Amino acid sequence: MPQIDRLVRELVDSPPQLILVAGLDPRSLSKTQDGSRWLASGKTTILRILLREILEAHPKRRCVAYCDADEEFRLPRELRSRVELLQPRQPDFRPKWLQEALRRRPELLVIGSLTAETAPTAVQAVRAGAVVLATVDTLNRGAAVARHLLTLGLTLDQLPVLGWVISTMRQPVLCKKCKQPFKPDAELLQHLGVQPVGDPPTLFRPGSCAECKGMGREGDVSVFDVFHADPGRPD
Repeated sequence: MPQIDRLVRELVDSPPQLILVAGLDPRSLSKTQDGSRWLASGKTTILRILLREILEAHPKRRCVAYCDADEEFRLPRELRSRVELLQPRQPDFRPKWLQEALRRRPELLVIGSLTAETAPTAVQAVRAGAVVLATVDTLNRGAAVARHLLTLGLTLDQLPVLGWVISTMRQPVLCKKCKQPFKPDAELLQHLGVQPVGDPPTLFRPGSCAECKGMGREGDVSVFDVFHADPGRPD
């Protein structure tokens, strides 16, 4: 898609700043109101794609990747020789390895998961001149992710290190054969943030048929939201 390609090219050539891929981690998936489960967002896959795009566009850029031992972080095979992976096996060694990641002064620092423990390292790395690429576990998107960073311990004067947020989530696709149309009430429309003009729109809910084996769904679709922070806006 031309719109996405243009944004990715701009992101790849970013100056030192924090680039976040936001989504829901599989370990924190919970059931929705209709009893189904949230689908894993695929944010780690998007992180690897962005990593490849950045390194291919900048062949001489030094890269260090940090992730915890319990995090699955598979590097693209063709890039393994260019990325130095730091993965402490014991929790007590994490602060030491985070400082080691800074000491090596990478031009690109990849952090497997931005948490209250790793966020200060991300800020320090950006201020030292690195591009930082990380995932963050949240359903928030856009500017709401910046506010989420405050809950991880960042201060307002540290938020300007944030440059990009790519939020991703997967949504189930309703079965074409048995999806059930309905007219939403005012409460649901308000919850969805929809202000209809005239009659309320027709929405659909899952049905059940042999075609979808009673699931009411057929496959899923990825949804993306791309947010570029404006450093000129203090809010």
